[in-house]
Amino acid sequence: PAAGGGNFVDMSLRVVVEQATGTLFIFDPTHKHGTTRLCGAHNYTESFTFS
Repeated sequence: PAAGGGNFVDMSLRVVVEQATGTLFIFDPTHKHGTTRLCGAHNYTESFTFS
């Protein structure tokens, strides 16, 4: 879509996680993954990592 993009894509599971305000998602970093094209939008993220 014209205003879309920047969504998370998990290539191993063949799913797209669309952005939404106030949401959190967790993924397996060993899966092939990426994001869709941004089309002029800007996203700011905050990561909490631990082991």
